[in-house]
Amino acid sequence: MSDDYPESLGAESRPRWKDGRSAAPLVVRWLAVTAGLSAIVATYWDGAWHTAIGRDSALEPPHLLLYSSLTVAAVAVGVWALTTAVRERSIFSVLRQRALLLSLGALVGIAASAGLDVLWHDYFSRDAVLWSPPHLLSVIASLVLIVGLTASGGGENRSMAIGIGLGAVLLATSMIPVMEYDSRVPQFTEIAYLPIVVVAALFAAWVIDFAVKGARVMAVAVSAVIAVRAVIWGVLSAAGWPTVDVPFALLGLAVLDLPVRRRVDRVVLAAVAMSVIQLVVSATGLSSVALEAVIPAAVAVLAVAVVALLVARRIGGVRIAAVALVVLGASAQLGATPAQAHDPGQGTERGEISMSVDWVDSRVTVVVEPVSSTVPIEFDRIVARRAGEVVEATIEVQGAGNGIVRASIELDGGDLWFVYAEFSSPEGTLESWITVEAGESDSGIRPLYEPPTAPVTDPEFLAASVALYLLAAALLAWAIRVVAVSKRAPVATTS
Repeated sequence: MSDDYPESLGAESRPRWKDGRSAAPLVVRWLAVTAGLSAIVATYWDGAWHTAIGRDSALEPPHLLLYSSLTVAAVAVGVWALTTAVRERSIFSVLRQRALLLSLGALVGIAASAGLDVLWHDYFSRDAVLWSPPHLLSVIASLVLIVGLTASGGGENRSMAIGIGLGAVLLATSMIPVMEYDSRVPQFTEIAYLPIVVVAALFAAWVIDFAVKGARVMAVAVSAVIAVRAVIWGVLSAAGWPTVDVPFALLGLAVLDLPVRRRVDRVVLAAVAMSVIQLVVSATGLSSVALEAVIPAAVAVLAVAVVALLVARRIGGVRIAAVALVVLGASAQLGATPAQAHDPGQGTERGEISMSVDWVDSRVTVVVEPVSSTVPIEFDRIVARRAGEVVEATIEVQGAGNGIVRASIELDGGDLWFVYAEFSSPEGTLESWITVEAGESDSGIRPLYEPPTAPVTDPEFLAASVALYLLAAALLAWAIRVVAVSKRAPVATTS
C-alpha cells in the first residue's frame, strides 16, 4: 500500500479499522523518527556530560537537544490530533484513536514528570539516580510515547522504512532504563542488568511485531539500534567524553525472525540468545557489566525461560513466558544496593576544591587541595565508589602547604570510578568528586557541596515514591492494553 493518499480519493480511502481508527499522517511518523533519534543522542550525551562535569545548567547543550526533540515529538502528536479532528469533522474523534490518545497521555506524563522532579528536589533533596520516581516516570512516559507513535500505523504496513525506523527508536528507547550500566556508572547491583534488558527488549519487539510486517524486520531494527549506539560510542570517544556500551545482546532478538511455528518458542529462544550473547560480550570486555554479575542473572533467565517454555507447551500461549520474564525482571530489583555515586554537586555549594587523579597499573594517586570555602572545613577521608562498592584511600600526605592531601587507592579492573574527597564542617559533611579510569589521569577545580540525603524512611517520601511508580506502571499498562486491543482489531475494507 502506498504511503501517499491522493486528496481526490478523500479520507474514506485511508486505512481504516473496524473501531474507527485511522493511521497517522506520513509527516507525523517521519517527525517521530527524527525526534526519537535526536532524543536518544541527547540522552546519552547528557549522561556523559553528568559523568564528566556533573550538573552544569538546565541550558547545557544535551539538555537543549533533548528539549528540542521533545518539542518536535509534541508538535508531531499535535499535527496528528489536528488532522484526525479535521478529517473526522469532530474533535471528539481524537478520543476514538487509541494510539493517538496514548501518545497524548504520554506527553502529559512527560510534562508532569518535569514539574514533579522540581518539586521532588525541593521536598526530598536532589538526586541523580535514573530510577528515582520522577526520573523513571519520565523514562516510562517517553517509552510509552514512542509506543503510541510506533503503533500509529495500526499494524497496516504503509511504509516499511518508517515502520522499522520507529521500531528501532522504540527498541533503543527501551534500553534507556539500563543507561547507567551501559555508561559504566551503575547505581544499583549489576545483577539487575540482564533481566531488565531481556524484558524491555522483548516488550519493544512485541510492539514492533504488531506495527511492522515483513521478513527480517527484527534483524533490521536491531542492526539500526546497534549502528546508532556504535556511532554514539565513537563520537563520545573521539570527543574525549565518557563512552557508552554498544548493546550487542540485542542481536539475540534476530531469533524472532526465524520461521518457528510457535511464537512462545521464539520468545524463549530470543531470551536465551540475548543471555548467551551478554555472557560473551561481558567475558570479552565488550560490555562494562561484570561477567560475575551476568552469570547468575543469565542462569536465572535461562531457568525461567525453560520453565516458561514447559508450562506454555502444556497450557499454551506466549503470555506465560512474558509474565514469567516480567516477574524475573521485577525480582532483580529486590535488594538493590545504591552506589552513592555519579553526578554529585547536587547539594548546596560551599566552595571549591582542586582535585587530580592518576591511575597507573592498579594504583590511583589522588591529590586534593582546598581552593575556597564559605565555612571552616577539616579533611576527613578519600574514597572511590562504584556500583555499591566503596574503597577507602590510604593517606600519604596530609596538611602540607595549603592543606594539600595526597593519597593512593588500590583498584582492580578498568572500570570507571568516582573518587570523593570528604570534609567535616559546621554544616555537616561536605564533599567533592572526580572520575578516573584505568591508565588515565584527570584534574580540575570541582565544587565543594553538601551531599543530599534521601529520606528513605520518611512516610511522605515513601508515599510519593509509590504514587509516582504506580503512575509510571499505569502508563505502561495502558500502552500494553492499546497494542493488545489493536492486535485484535483487523483492518476493515478500504474503498
